[in-house]
Amino acid sequence: MSSVPMTQSQSLIHAGQVLAGSSPLYNMAWRFDLRFAVDPVVFARAFEHVAKSNEALSVSFNGAGRAIEQTRCAPISFPPFLDFSGETDPEAAVSDWVKTRAKRALDLGKTTYDTCLIKLGSDHWVWFLNQHHIATDAWSGSLIFKAVSEAYEAISGGEAMPSAPPQFQEYAVYEAEQRKKSKDTESEAYWAAREGKGGLNAAPYGGLREASEYA
Repeated sequence: MSSVPMTQSQSLIHAGQVLAGSSPLYNMAWRFDLRFAVDPVVFARAFEHVAKSNEALSVSFNGAGRAIEQTRCAPISFPPFLDFSGETDPEAAVSDWVKTRAKRALDLGKTTYDTCLIKLGSDHWVWFLNQHHIATDAWSGSLIFKAVSEAYEAISGGEAMPSAPPQFQEYAVYEAEQRKKSKDTESEAYWAAREGKGGLNAAPYGGLREASEYA
């Protein structure tokens, strides 16, 4: 993926994050309880497969001001799982861990997510996934869960991996093109209307003042 501009919504979110500093204002943390005997090695492979084929999990944001662009990058490696099964109260331990971890700021220059697999018991695991809102929303989170589940089943069953979903880059490029076309069309319509009414020969500064309203 070559660098592409941010969408309008991404620009607003990025600006909000800059103003918020290290505040986890746009963190979207998920806790998925998996009630079966998870194979952590297979799970890590499943997640990494999805991350490599999904731009929401393999993109970074770099630059300054209005020159910030999003660029495809290598997803971070899935970390070793944490084992809370030996805790006196595993549920309390994982709840405290998730609450604390969800407040950690994400470095958008490197990644848009943080994740970990936690063992509470042989047949109870928790998958923690924290994504920045600049690259995801509530619906996207459920799709990622579905994609990882399908990849896990495919690996476990020795089947072919699911095909990659449509990529966000396509939409980002499309939106940028549409914004440019929209601005060009508005400008042409404005000047065509002014020319038809003789507006370009109006009183001094009149045309300039009106034109500035459309800048």
